[in-house]
Amino acid sequence: MSVLTCINCRETFSTSEEQRDHYHSDYHRFNAKRKMLDLPPVSQEVYAQKVEELRVKQNTKEVFTGHCLFCKKTFSNQRTYNNHVKSKKHIEKEKLARTTGETASGLVASFKTLEVSPPDQPEETKLEGQQSLPQTEEEVLQQKMARAHRFDLDECLFCCQKFASFSLSVEHMTKHHGFFIPDIEYLTDLEGLISYLGEKIGTGNVCVHCDKMFSDTDAVQNHMTSLSHAKFPADDMGEFDEFYDFSASWESEGENAEESAPVDDLQLIARTGKGIIDVTDDGFTLTLASGRRIGHRELSIYYKQNYRRHERDPKVLNSTINTYKALGWHTKASTEAERRARANHIRRHQKQYAEVGIKANKLQRYYREQVMC
Repeated sequence: MSVLTCINCRETFSTSEEQRDHYHSDYHRFNAKRKMLDLPPVSQEVYAQKVEELRVKQNTKEVFTGHCLFCKKTFSNQRTYNNHVKSKKHIEKEKLARTTGETASGLVASFKTLEVSPPDQPEETKLEGQQSLPQTEEEVLQQKMARAHRFDLDECLFCCQKFASFSLSVEHMTKHHGFFIPDIEYLTDLEGLISYLGEKIGTGNVCVHCDKMFSDTDAVQNHMTSLSHAKFPADDMGEFDEFYDFSASWESEGENAEESAPVDDLQLIARTGKGIIDVTDDGFTLTLASGRRIGHRELSIYYKQNYRRHERDPKVLNSTINTYKALGWHTKASTEAERRARANHIRRHQKQYAEVGIKANKLQRYYREQVMC
């Protein structure tokens, strides 16, 4: 009587139906994957224990809570909390608190385990790890609003530090975070601009510079401070047009203002001495209003070439001429007969050189003898 077995799981079966059912089970697939990694198979009891541990782990969730008494900030993410503890500002505030007499640790962190009730679904579906349905836009918006941070006008947008007045808060953001407001002379609503940025950071959790979205306010603040993104975007400022008024910079030129625009640009370049006057057809050279020419970076290999300068000192030149005269050199122009005689002499010399080369089998100008081994 033949015995039906499974080599991977080291199991025996009495009928072929049991063997086929075993091959379609998750237990057999688990051992097959272990065999691919050169691991020994596990028994059914060990497999059932691993499945139960996985189910308990999926139904529990650890919630992190951290608070910094020195900086008066609360964290719900452990990574954000660890980055804050290592930050330069936290270390400075901690040293200041130590010197003033505060001996408390100033840092509180804890984990809380929450039981997550799984939805009613078959056991096979739970083990396969089926993902939940995606959230709708309204649900995501509600979650964003629930976690939103409302910035006050006297509160810093990048470190949540509060000040006595709105002007001191703006001064702090400029000095400590490099928050430079472009074209501030045309800005009409500074408070509205700061409030809009506060909603963008606190509610939308979006970076001011690169428009990258994050999970919470602490994450986007750490992103902006660590990457120096506490500034306006360099390319597109159309998002903030409602807070500016550039009408004071416009010059009324009448009905033909649009037609005379290129002429006005040239006049402005000539008057200020700043701007581009001409671009070559190949696009490799720009001519500025100051007269300088700028070449393309692809031609930098030629611009970096440094030729040796020959100093034309008249004293050195006269000394050389006097030396040549002492050796018999003169500046008298040669006659036609002298030029013909010199050409005949060169021709005879070359002919004689060729004859000698033919006789000695040395026609090569730079001849190297072959070394016989």
